[in-house]
Amino acid sequence: MTFQQLGIASDLIDALKTKNITEPTQIQKDLIPLIKEGKNAVGCSATGTGKTLSYLLPIMEKVDPEEAAAQVVILAPTNELVMQIQREAEALAAASGRSIRTMGIAGSANIARQIDRLKTKPHIIVASPGRLFELLGKRKVSVFQVKTLVLDEVDRLLDDQLLPSVEKILKAVPKQRQMIFVSATITDGTRKKVAKLCPDITEKTVASTAVLKQQISHSYIVVDHRRRLECVRKLYHALELKRTILFVNRSYDIPMIVEKLNHHKIKTTGLYREMMAADRKKALADFARGTAHILVATDVAARGLDIQDVDCIINLYPPENEKVYLHRAGRTARAGGEGRMILLVTDRDRDLVASYERKLPITLTKALVANGKWIEKQPK
Repeated sequence: MTFQQLGIASDLIDALKTKNITEPTQIQKDLIPLIKEGKNAVGCSATGTGKTLSYLLPIMEKVDPEEAAAQVVILAPTNELVMQIQREAEALAAASGRSIRTMGIAGSANIARQIDRLKTKPHIIVASPGRLFELLGKRKVSVFQVKTLVLDEVDRLLDDQLLPSVEKILKAVPKQRQMIFVSATITDGTRKKVAKLCPDITEKTVASTAVLKQQISHSYIVVDHRRRLECVRKLYHALELKRTILFVNRSYDIPMIVEKLNHHKIKTTGLYREMMAADRKKALADFARGTAHILVATDVAARGLDIQDVDCIINLYPPENEKVYLHRAGRTARAGGEGRMILLVTDRDRDLVASYERKLPITLTKALVANGKWIEKQPK
């Protein structure tokens, strides 16, 4: 199936070609027809499978550039994801020649400047729930003509921290609206919350077996718990890593890890929720342009990151389940490139390794670094 067969307008198809996108992904094939028909929908597929375009393409066709009012609101849980979606929407509008105004409203930005920019009457608003609700309270933004509401990374948006703001925003937009929910993972608890917010809904889930990229190699190294960072240092040199994400499970470990790796002359930066907005922005900029070779992050902090040419994912501790494994693996091998997924495990983690192989279409190769070289042991 092609984008043309999905009914996408020719100017938008031409815009996709400028990004070398010529064939729709499975989630796009599933969601685009539902959204074009005006149905409420849930889309669930792994990171890097094109979920953003699955809703942006049909939404762009519905926006009326002549109507000077917000017609679409897209909510996202992190400032980075807000700005990433806004940039993608802006680029799509520009490349297609459509006079559609977009605006990102991140909670970290200067609110006075946001109020001033809202005077341009953007057609598509991408926002963090807290800041949008704050602007609604100040009566600086109008959502009375919104026809479509998107919740991106819905599992995070409907957690206990963000749900109150989301519910208040839902009360502010018209009751006659289309609702779209997307995420890399959706729990049964999230499904129940979605059903309460929007009873009439269709879910499309792309099975994990359909989204693991073939160009990712999967390996594990057995290490002593106290030598994990030493192993990271050896991997950095043996594989000559240039742009690697090091996943950790606890955000308060990140400053210490960054300090230790930098002490060993490995250019490293960190990303965690408690950081100041300016520091987060600098960390991402350093990693994107290659000033930092390793980005240390938690799963929450890394949501929404879309950085090309990530050569390797190192898991300082194993992902807790196969869904988290998929989410992390989706950060590498983007745009057809190759990538590595490496787990650092202790003897007690062997059951997890077997679990990933059993639940995902992968074979994890045992590896080690010896005499400065990467060595893979062939399975017996």
